[in-house]
Parts: sequence; structure tokens; C-alpha cells
Amino acid sequence: MKPDPLTPPDCDLRDFSWMPLDVVRLRDSDLTVLASGEAFRAAVLLWCASWHQMPAASIPNDERILAKLAGYGRDVESWAKVRDDALHGFVECSDGRLYHPVVAEKALEADDHRKKQRERTLKATEARRGGKRDDARNDDRIEYRNGKRGDNHNKKRRGARNEGDLTGPNLTKTTTESSERVTPTTADEPPAPPSETLSAKAGEVPEGKPVSTGSLIGKPLPSDWTPNDQLCEEVKSTFGMTDADLQAELPAFHALNAQRGTFSNNWDSTFQLFCKRWKEHRDKQAAPRAQLNRMPGSGDRFVPGPADWDKAAELYGKTGRWPREHGPDPMSPACKCPVEILRKHGINEKGERRIPSRKVSA
Repeated sequence: MKPDPLTPPDCDLRDFSWMPLDVVRLRDSDLTVLASGEAFRAAVLLWCASWHQMPAASIPNDERILAKLAGYGRDVESWAKVRDDALHGFVECSDGRLYHPVVAEKALEADDHRKKQRERTLKATEARRGGKRDDARNDDRIEYRNGKRGDNHNKKRRGARNEGDLTGPNLTKTTTESSERVTPTTADEPPAPPSETLSAKAGEVPEGKPVSTGSLIGKPLPSDWTPNDQLCEEVKSTFGMTDADLQAELPAFHALNAQRGTFSNNWDSTFQLFCKRWKEHRDKQAAPRAQLNRMPGSGDRFVPGPADWDKAAELYGKTGRWPREHGPDPMSPACKCPVEILRKHGINEKGERRIPSRKVSA
């Protein structure tokens, strides 16, 4: 049975630019002895990434995201070589995320310190403003924002000479340009609550039912969300995706939004935007390959010719870079480049480049 999460869901330290480091624990840990330099570097990057995740001290249990957070980008294969050592100490909890106990301990201390600091600041502010007087001032501000300006308030603001006007049928009629809300024209009819006005304007719920302001922000992606048949047909026809592409990219869509803590009112539109960016990335990746030479009878597979091998060997001899479409580089025994072309550019059969010797003047 998996343990409960080590930090609460609302543990948010994204505004904390620093993270405490227990140097004694780190110095005496098994990680410093058993892990390689690359694995140690990836582990430290994962600690830092977990500090600014939601909840703090956790990271998503997805290999592609872990590779990115550990500094490997899209190179999942290289990440797999150091994965076990880099995740030393992380445990998978019941919410499916990986937590580090030591980072969680520091995160709970920081979160508790922040909450206590906020309480002290609030108490000091209340004491400075004078308690009751401040409460009355806040009530007056709330009434003003909702269009409920009482008789006593208006008398103070306008003077006793306008007292007759304040009791007339047109008590308050205020039009706000931003919300386009008009308060009732009689004192007996109370104005509509702000929540009803927002919900009616947004068109999210039937008129007359209150809605919290949180609904205007959106809601997180449900764990079981999948695109319906109509949405699948739209993205396939618009962005050229196949059923295999949809099946492969749906977990990435869930993982990406879980990592970012995204909220949305329309997850269908968010998924369409995700598919649009997928197409843009695919087009960028495919553009250079479309100009490669194709040998007759080879189908879509690129088969380098003598001129192609010569250019690749020249590039490798000068910079050490090898074109990916030419297969394994000269350092690999599986390299297909002819030996005579490699020797022409100062490269031996083992892929070693000849370094020109420098003449030392007497």
C-alpha cells in the first residue's frame, strides 16, 4: 500500500526563491558515495524542481517530464541510465507523485513559517488600524462597491441640504462601465449580488443562481478526461493527427497540465491548442528532412551517397558533429561511412580525429 502524500495539497512554495540545504545530511548520504557525477547533478536538479511543484517536495511520475526536470530535455534514453541513482530517496505516494522525505520536511517548515508570519502581520495590521473603526470602514466600502449607499453615508458626503433627494424614488442609479450593472431605482428593491451579475454575463449558469468567482478561473483537468469522438475527428482533420498520435499524446497532455497546475473552463479548447502546438513542432522537425536526397527504390528512407558521406566526414573532422540522418557516427562500430572517406578527412577507423601538430620555434 502506497503511503499518503508527505505534504498537503495546498503546500505552495513557488514564491520562495531559496531552498534550505542540510549540508551534514548531504555530505554523509549514500548518494554522494554511490552515484556518478551525472546522477548527482540530476538528483540536485530534481530536488530544486520539487521545491516549486504543487504540492511542494513532489514531482510527476512521468519519464518524459522527469528527464526534462533532471536536465536531459527530450533525451529519455540518457535519463534512463541515471534514473535509479537520481531518484534516490524519492517515494511514490497514493496520489501517484514522487516525494522526497528530506525536501518535504524542509517544505513543511517553510510553509509553517509563512503561515505564522501572515498571522503576525494580520494581527499587527488590525492593531494599528484600531479594530472597530477599521471594521466600520470596510463595511462602508463593501456597501459602496455593491451600490448600497445608505442614507447616513450620503448625508455626510452630500450635506444636509440634499436630504430630501436622498429619500426620493431615485435613491441610487449607478452604471459601471466595466460591469455594465445598474442598481435598482427604488429603495425597496435590493441590488443583485455581484456573483449573479457575473454568472449571468458569463453565461455559465442560469440567471438567478449565484456562482463563485473561482468558477471564472476554471477547474483542474480531471484524471479520467479523454476527448470525445467529435473532438478526435476535429483534431485529426485539422492537425493531421492519427489515432496512434492521439493515444500517444493524451498522457503527455495530462502530465503537462498536472505539472503546471493548469485551470480551464473548457478543456476541449485547451486540448485543441495542445494539438496545434504538436503540429507546429512536428512541422519544424520534418522541415529539414524534407530536403534530403532520396535514393531510387529506397522509399522514404534516406540513403547517403558518396557526396553526402564526404560532407558528413568533413563536418565531423572539423567540429566533431555528425548528421543524425547518416546513422551512427564514426565512433560507433556500426558507422556506414566508407573508410577511405574517413581517412581523407583525418579520421581513423575508431572515429578519432587527427589533431594537427604545431611546430615549436627554437
